[in-house]
Amino acid sequence: MSSNVRIDGVRELLNNLAKTSDDVTKATKSANKKAADVFAKQLQQNTPVGKYEKSQWWGKYKAKEEVAVSNTRTDSVSNIDYVAVGYHKDVAWRIHFVEVGTIKMSPRWFITKTVDETAGEIEKVMADEIKKVLK
Repeated sequence: MSSNVRIDGVRELLNNLAKTSDDVTKATKSANKKAADVFAKQLQQNTPVGKYEKSQWWGKYKAKEEVAVSNTRTDSVSNIDYVAVGYHKDVAWRIHFVEVGTIKMSPRWFITKTVDETAGEIEKVMADEIKKVLK
């Protein structure tokens, strides 16, 4: 079986592997960011707006307008890169009440719905971004 790959030396092989590894790392970070943007856009659309969001008790910010995407982060234990999507701290403290409900309020499950709706598109975006490097 014949191959089109030609190896002239171990140093050249290692340099090419290192370059490819760096390219894949950059593509992974880019893929994470693009996937997070897809999720954030859908989360913003799915976030419910309540009648009390302008009251003094709830604060002055509408959750729908406060969806945030972080920069790429690296988990200290697993060393895996990720991008966090959520809400700014002014509204984040109250989101779980709406998501899972309370004694007097039924759950909305809008975050769970967003995860289900965007799973396929996120996989596609990430795969496309990494395939660009591997070609």
